[in-house]
Amino acid sequence: MYYVKVDSVAACLLTLFFFFSTLSCPAATSANGPTPPKPKPNIFLVLADDLDERLGSVPLALNNTLKYFSKHGTIFENAFVTTPVCCPSRSSMLSGLYAHNHGALTNNDECNGEFWKKNIEHKTIGVRMQQAGYQTAYIGKYLNNLNLSAVPPGWDHWFVQRGNSKYYNFTMVRGSSNSTHGGLTRERITYSGNERVNYFTSVIQRETAQLLEKLASVSPQERKPMFAIISLPASHGRADAEPQYRRHFAGVKAPRTPNFNVRSPDKHWIIRFRHELSETELNLIDFSYRRRLQTLRSVDDFMTKVFRRLNRFRLQNNSYVFFTSDHGFHLGQFAQLKGKNQPYEEDTRVPMFAVGPGVPKGNRVRQIVLNIDLAPTFVDIAKVAHLNKDMDGASIMMLLRKLKKQRTRPKMSLGWRTSFLITKFKHSQQNYEDDHLFLGRWGKKSPQGRTPSLEQAPARRKRIRDPGEVSDVRLNSHYQLPRQRRNITVTTNTTVTMRAAMVVKLVRWMKHSGCRPIQRCTLQYLRAERISNLADEVADGGPSPRQRSRRAVVPAPVSMYDSQILSLLSEQEACNCTPPALENACTGQQAVGWKCNRYAPCRTHHFESEREQRRCQRAKDCKKEGISCQLITPRHWRTPPYYTGGDVCHCANTRNSSYWCERRIDEDDDYLFCHFVTGFGEFFDMRRDPWQMNNKHSEIEARPSVYNHIMRRLSYLRTCSGHQQCSSGQFAMTSSDPFWTSSRLDSVEEASNQ
Repeated sequence: MYYVKVDSVAACLLTLFFFFSTLSCPAATSANGPTPPKPKPNIFLVLADDLDERLGSVPLALNNTLKYFSKHGTIFENAFVTTPVCCPSRSSMLSGLYAHNHGALTNNDECNGEFWKKNIEHKTIGVRMQQAGYQTAYIGKYLNNLNLSAVPPGWDHWFVQRGNSKYYNFTMVRGSSNSTHGGLTRERITYSGNERVNYFTSVIQRETAQLLEKLASVSPQERKPMFAIISLPASHGRADAEPQYRRHFAGVKAPRTPNFNVRSPDKHWIIRFRHELSETELNLIDFSYRRRLQTLRSVDDFMTKVFRRLNRFRLQNNSYVFFTSDHGFHLGQFAQLKGKNQPYEEDTRVPMFAVGPGVPKGNRVRQIVLNIDLAPTFVDIAKVAHLNKDMDGASIMMLLRKLKKQRTRPKMSLGWRTSFLITKFKHSQQNYEDDHLFLGRWGKKSPQGRTPSLEQAPARRKRIRDPGEVSDVRLNSHYQLPRQRRNITVTTNTTVTMRAAMVVKLVRWMKHSGCRPIQRCTLQYLRAERISNLADEVADGGPSPRQRSRRAVVPAPVSMYDSQILSLLSEQEACNCTPPALENACTGQQAVGWKCNRYAPCRTHHFESEREQRRCQRAKDCKKEGISCQLITPRHWRTPPYYTGGDVCHCANTRNSSYWCERRIDEDDDYLFCHFVTGFGEFFDMRRDPWQMNNKHSEIEARPSVYNHIMRRLSYLRTCSGHQQCSSGQFAMTSSDPFWTSSRLDSVEEASNQ
């Protein structure tokens, strides 16, 4: 008994000792300070240019990059861009907005324009990441129309190229800015000479290496997380490769997909306009494909070096790396030579990979991800999700978290979007305001204050006809001249005020003769693109009834003004140019007031050889009114291997090629529905027709209930704003909808028979 009591007392004392020792532990911890929080991860976005997903460039030329992401990260199988044009797509990545909300509709004036600078630039992802406590960097190619003297807000490290994807002999500008007022560039650096050292991708690689070394030189406790966008030139044309890769892929041809070199009479006009590709054009396509692959080899080297440095500097476990392209690319599909801009899969699908903490390894995601999702994703990773409330996209990390909770194969919906908007705008913002073509933020509203619906749009666009109904390849877009600009002043020795019809005649003659005024013979106001298309109506005896009702032009033939125009243009003292009644050519380069355009008159004495004269004539023949065309010659490429084939006239775009499309992918439906500004429509069942060979729009249009429902959804997407409207899927149709069971045509016909 005694020993038992002693053991009991000892046990009690031991218990009390441990009790008081545990009470003292928190005091000891607080004395040493709280446990430091986990540092925020670094984020890197590597952006390729014109990189296709459907033509096999990634497995051929980016095999090391693909292997790394396949093993250590996630591949997104249904990644798209919302606008397959350079500047609008990049603007969507920077802002997380659809094009109709960020205003950069084309590569021209709206790109990096006044609306962007005033309303969007101070809310881009660079500014938001600075507000989240990140140091930010932009390296490589930025937006078109870049102001070289200023740095946009949000970039601590600014190192971008002057111009558009030049591989050799280029200039870089360096600077920095804050999140409020932007900044100024500090220096301009010109790279030329040594091709191995001064290749654009190599210059970006060295700049990125310095950025990572600087980041790793700071202790983890004092290190500020890094957010960087690295924009590479490949595989944008001219696609000049590094010297060590110029002989790679010899004999490789562009993939002959099922829609390769196929004429499609059931598609919109620019596709119907195409003839079957000639042998010269086929050789040019294969040549371009090989050069694209050669430039991508340098991108593969760049990605390998980035991953090695992240591992060497021990940054890999706390860094996200995303890789994608601004849009896709086509080579020979539907007999198109090359390019983008089209709503088809070759142009809108892009490769997209991700690796980092919380990103599943060796995973493939079927759900739709878009370029507008990148900015919300980066904000989500930075743990400041409240900054992405006004974005149209959604966080990809949110999708990955949802997929992680699924024990079985997840459905396509999963609380995630199943459809999205694809748009392309050819006209500028002002043209859309004038012509009632744009129904977005700047669209004109009805007297009741409501934006016109998509169903009402075709009636408003009767004056813009399908060029396929017009002879030759002219576009008869009957633009109205603003009232205050009907009288246009032409200044010579005497000032003459001309009506619109006279200016049309003058413009037509100027284009035909190749003369351009540079001194005294100047047009104070001349917008040839808007008024030259009036020539057909005026020459036929007057404007159309719609134009007469709007008083757009004078209702008189141009012939009434011929004598006035001839007398005006024959003032040799003022213009020194032969009037059109005598000979349609300039008098020479030494003319006092006129400059000769060598691509128009093509006279022998203007050129050094007859060969150059013939090339000029081919360039003149290549130009077509209303279509963007260029003559591609062997001179187009500046580095070997050189193109040895003949000249090719490449037409890629038209004035009336604007469109709005809904792309839908879910468990039941997989389709593309497009509505063009001309009123033309296209519908493709992607499950039965993955290469978009057969346009089934007429069969869908035969079912008014189905057709109107799709149009209402497309109209909704065209004017959506914010994540809740654009990405939540709350407007998606369900199987219980009385107007809709499935987009597949057999289901539609079943419903029509009931």
